[in-house]
Amino acid sequence: MISADSGLWTLATQLPVLRVLEVEGLRVSVPDVQVAALGELQKLEALALTGDEFRSGSGMSFGLEGIPAAWSRLTALTRLELRGHPQLYELPVWLTALGALRHLDVSACEDMEVGSITQLTSLHVLVLQSMHMGHALPSPADVASAALSDQELARHALPDLQPLAPCLRSLSLSNNRFTQLPDWLYRLTRLEHLDVSYNRDLHVRAPLTGLASLPYIRLFDFRAVHVSKDKDFWCEAKCITMQHLSKLAKALKRRCPQPRLLLDI
Repeated sequence: MISADSGLWTLATQLPVLRVLEVEGLRVSVPDVQVAALGELQKLEALALTGDEFRSGSGMSFGLEGIPAAWSRLTALTRLELRGHPQLYELPVWLTALGALRHLDVSACEDMEVGSITQLTSLHVLVLQSMHMGHALPSPADVASAALSDQELARHALPDLQPLAPCLRSLSLSNNRFTQLPDWLYRLTRLEHLDVSYNRDLHVRAPLTGLASLPYIRLFDFRAVHVSKDKDFWCEAKCITMQHLSKLAKALKRRCPQPRLLLDI
């Protein structure tokens, strides 16, 4: 376990040519002033600071309290991973100035507003797992229906990511609250990897023709979508979802090379 005053952050600054820094297990609250010194590591290419993803939703305070402005000097940074920091509520506006940034992962930052991500148009990889996110905010009818069941509703809506289309190669939306797929997904024409696994209430309502036609796609992950309590009986909505996924599998088999489709039956 890393404590906020452990001296690690100051020690790291004594390595001016450091290119990769990964720290796991930030199970205490870390003020942004403590990690601001990392902004001196101007050779840094990859920075990964992980809180405690498994205590998500516990109501406890741990992980980073903020993203310091001093990090705006990390102009060589290509990969930034900030997983499991429930006290991070937004991405800083200066992030767009990190022109080398290609990989961003803010999974399990469950209260983060991610609307500004659409300005990071040079991203190749975007990971937004376990963020209580959906294709849209729930309607009053959805809220009323969920009150009668154990369904967990989305807290945030995923913004339209079409501005990222020219560069985005990989998108992971795993373990969120999607009940349907965003209708613009097929316009991310450079995608090679799309992960929507473990969206347990995801209902595929229409043919996935657009996704099947993505020219560079190599892998779809649809595991554990539309999970039913009764494994011996599929409701009509579950049947429709599986029919469309089956048609997607058949369409992919006609392609060469054949993209992979991960799917639970």
